[in-house]
Order: sequence, then C-alpha cells, then structure tokens
Amino acid sequence: MERLFARIFTLIIINIFALCTLFANKQSAKDSIIHLLDTNIDDTTRIDLLCVLSHTSLTSDFEQRLFYLHSSLTTAEKISSSSRIAYINKLIGNLYMERFDSVNGFSYLNRAYDFYIKSGTGDEKAGILLDLGYSYSLLDDNYKACRYYNRALEDVERDGLKAHIYNLLGTAYFSVGEYDKSISNLLAGTELIDEEKDAFVSSQININLGTIYFRMKDYEKSLSYFVKGSEQKMRLGDKVGLIRAYNNIGSVLYSQGKTDETESVYKKALALAREINNESLMSLILNNLGEITGRKGDHKQAIVYFEEAMKLKYAASNPNLYSNMADEYMLLGNNQKAINYYMKGYGIAKSSENLESVKIISKKISDFYRANSDFGNALKYIDIHIASKDSLLNEFVMKRVLDMQNKYESEKLQTEIELLRKENELKEVELSGFNRLIIISVVAFILFSLVILLLAQRYRYMRKQSSDRLLRQKDLYDKEREILEKELLSKNHELTSHIMHVTEKNEFIYRVTQDLLNLSKYLKVSNQKRVRELVDDLKKNTKEDIWTEFDIRFKEVQKDFYDNLNTKYPDLSIAEIRLSAFLRMNMTTKEISAITHMSPGGIDTARSRLRKKLGIIDSNINLNTFIKNI
Repeated sequence: MERLFARIFTLIIINIFALCTLFANKQSAKDSIIHLLDTNIDDTTRIDLLCVLSHTSLTSDFEQRLFYLHSSLTTAEKISSSSRIAYINKLIGNLYMERFDSVNGFSYLNRAYDFYIKSGTGDEKAGILLDLGYSYSLLDDNYKACRYYNRALEDVERDGLKAHIYNLLGTAYFSVGEYDKSISNLLAGTELIDEEKDAFVSSQININLGTIYFRMKDYEKSLSYFVKGSEQKMRLGDKVGLIRAYNNIGSVLYSQGKTDETESVYKKALALAREINNESLMSLILNNLGEITGRKGDHKQAIVYFEEAMKLKYAASNPNLYSNMADEYMLLGNNQKAINYYMKGYGIAKSSENLESVKIISKKISDFYRANSDFGNALKYIDIHIASKDSLLNEFVMKRVLDMQNKYESEKLQTEIELLRKENELKEVELSGFNRLIIISVVAFILFSLVILLLAQRYRYMRKQSSDRLLRQKDLYDKEREILEKELLSKNHELTSHIMHVTEKNEFIYRVTQDLLNLSKYLKVSNQKRVRELVDDLKKNTKEDIWTEFDIRFKEVQKDFYDNLNTKYPDLSIAEIRLSAFLRMNMTTKEISAITHMSPGGIDTARSRLRKKLGIIDSNINLNTFIKNI
C-alpha cells in the first residue's frame, strides 16, 4: 500500500509542476499554491503542495524552502506516511548539501536511506544511493561517491538510468585523475544509451569524454566528442549546454593554434548567451574573447571585450578578468591603468581566498614594481606569490594523500564485501549428514587458506604501498628542494642586482661629496666647516642605511650564515662579520669600498686581520672560498 501511495504521490507532484508552468509569472504560481494551502484540503495534498513550494523554481530563499519542507515532514509524520517521510527527508538532506552542510545533510539522507534500503523499489534504492554519492562528490570525496554509484548500479534495470550512473562514475574518476577508469565508464554508458530517448545523458557523456581527452592533450578526439555533444545540445534546444560546448570547442581550437577559428566559435557562443541574457556565460565568453583578441595583437578590441564583461555582475567575482585587462594596458604602455587593474584583481582574489589567482596576480604586480624600480613593493608581492604557491602545493599534497587513503579504504571495503557475499552464499547452501561435515571442513580449509593468502597479499600490498609512499615523498622533497634552489638563485640574483645598484649609488654620492669639498675651498671658512659637516653626515647616514638594507636582504638569502659564523668564531667584531658577509657574496674590493667608504688599502688590511681571526695560515687558501664553505 505504501508503494502505491508513493507512486500516486509522484504523479501528483508531476501534475502540480505541470500546472505551475501554465502561469505566466512564477510569483502568481506560488501565490496560487499558498492560497490552496489556506483552504480545507486533506493532509496528503498539503504535503505535496508544500514540497512543490520548496522547489527552487518557486522559492529561492534557503530558509523559506527549509520551512516548507519541515512543515511537510511534520504533516507526513502526523499521518504516519513512511514513504512520504522518507522522500521529504531526502529532499531536506539534498537541500542542506546544496549549502555544503554535511552534518545535517547526511543526517536526513541517512534516514531516507534506512527506509529505501529496507522497503524501497529498485529505482528508489538507486535514487538514494545516487543522492549520497553526489553528496560525497560535492565534498570532493570522489572515491566514496564511486562506492555509492556502483551500489546503485546493482539496483537499476533501466538502461537509461544505468547510462546516467556510468556518466556520474566517469565524472568522479576524472576528478581524481583516473582517466582510464573514467573513459571506460563513460563508454559503458554510451553502449546502453538510446540516443533519441536519452539524448541529454548522451550529450553529457560526449562532452565529458571531450573534457578528458582535452586534459590528456588528445585534441583530435577531444574536438570530435565536443562537436558531437554540441550537435546534440542544439537538437535538444539546450542553449546553455550549447554555449558551454562552444566554449569547450574554442579551448581545443586555441590549443591547436587555430586562433581565427577560436574567435569565430567564441563569437557564436557570445551571440547565444546574449540571446538568452545569461550574464554568467556572457562574462565567461567575453573574457575568453578578450584574451584571444589580445594575443592576436588587437589590444584595443581586447579592452572593449573586457570592459563589457566588467559591466556584468559576475565581474566582481572574477579576478582574472581584471588581471587580463591589466595585461592589455601594460602592452599599450599605460602603466597607471595597468597597476590599478592588477590591484583590483588582487583584491578580489584575496577576499574570495582564490589562491591560484593570488599567486598569478601577485607575481605580475611584483614584476611591475620591479620594472619600475620600486623594489620594496616588488619584494612584498614576490613574498605573497611564494606564500600562495606554497599553500597551493600543501593543498595539492593533502588532497592526493586523502584520495589515496580513500581509494585504499574503498578497495579494502569492496574486498570485504565480496568475501562476505561468498560467505553468505555458502551459508545458504543446505547440507546434511556426512556430506555437510565434509563440505564444511573443505570450506573451512578454503577460507583459512584464503585468509592466509589475503594476509600475505595484504602484507605485500602494504609493503608496496609503503615503498611507493616513500618514493612519492622523495619525489615531492626533490621537487620542493628544486623549487627552493630556484627561489634561492632568484633571491641571490636580486641581492647581486641590489649590490650593483648600491655600488653605483655610493660612487655617485662619493663623487658628489668630493665635488662639494673641492668647491668649499672657494667659500668662507665658516661655510667650509658646514660643508664638511654635511659631507660627513651624508657618508655616515648612507653607510648605515645601506648596511641595514643589505643586512635584511642578505639574511633572506643566507639565513644560517650568521649563526654558523658566530658559533664557529664568536670573537669576530661587527666590522669583521660585515666583511665576511660581503666576501660571502663574492664582492670585489672596489664594491666593498663603495658601500663602506673604506679605502682599498684599509679593506686589504681588514682582510688580513680576518684571515688571522679565522685561523687561515696557509696562504694558498682563498679567503672567499673559505667563507663560502662556512
């Protein structure tokens, strides 16, 4: 009886939705349903109408949708309608999952699961399993999602629904980088599809196959699947899907170097997006058109596209749009507008915690300031770039570790399920007398052997996993070391450039002070004294400022040098430590003289004293090489 009610309930929902579409205005449809609720209707109809009201096509506010569903649940519990209670729990669970509230979401979904697994039809069981799988995919736990999708396959008989599940499996495996499994599931789906009856699922499978082959850089296959998917979207009248398909085709054509064809496809997509007034897609396509036009050298037209995109509401959440605009102004030589757009894009990326965009845009800002000799800001934003890059690397590593753990748990659970299934099958066999005893003995021996075999295989598997994990960690450490070495080389280059800049600056200051002293001979005695005081102050302040800035930058590059030097040679004076730092950077006597205002002879004397302090007796030992090895 409950199942009959469930089927009737489904028909009522479908009919109410059909009636709602007759209303010219969504609000009038909603008002009509609310008016019906105020009349004297039976509880089952009230439940159905409240569920309809909770649908996003009529009510967009989350709290209001939740209120309608809870009111419906209360009424269903009042009349003890188990099928309706399960269905409403499922709706509430899915609503919470839309907000990524996994605690409440899984709580309600599991209540529905308990009912459908015990009392539901095959399609109802598959439905709740698909909902649970999709919920895990929203949380980026795709291996658990695959586990539920595979279970759903067992309860489904209709080929169309099976094809849909294979499509979901293909998408989930693609998300964790298992492209072979993804392709095999999607192709399994295509074999079950009736392209006329299941045209939408077929189009999605073709587009997903195109996406995988694009990621694998097999552009010919990717393009063929995208084109086939777009033709299906056109026949279906799915303009949103068609626009996305055109955008994908444009990406493939651009990767093949076909810029004119890429621009043509993007323009077709833009015309469709304008036709249906979809601002989200218009913003996406305009940004793509701006990029392709800019790369073709038409920077003014690229700016026109970007400006149009910025007028749409979605621009406020797209930092790359502003970064692209800044690139075009840089190429046109308008530095002020360029930095303004870079900073706007950086602000959006930072506020939305978009680390990938923060990494890219902060590097562009640092390059801009460096090109304009603003080394302070250049250093500030290169530090932000490095920090965001490190954070992204950490996120990637953590995600890979979690994926591997989930994969292992999923495979382990699948093995245990298979063992339990075989064990249950053996238990269901009716045995009698002596034959039963023999069979039980044989089964016990087989199970014992199987357990030993599984334990041995698991031991080998764990050893292999441990070895693979160590190799992955070694590769990761090697890559991190390579990155750090490149960053150290870059900072060394920056420090060397800075030293050359300081040297030139000090030589200039030295010439100016000499000119002042020479000119002072023609001044009054009191003025001559004042000039000498000014020259002395200038030398002193310049020397201290230069050393402070050099010291900060040197510590960033050679973090442990001072600690090692003080540990091994605690009796060195401050001047000798500074000289050691200069020599560590392989600076010449002339360069050191320019920074310290010491004469070359004085520096040579200081080098000799330093050799004695460091205990270097052998004259064949190079002082610079000795200090580099500390």
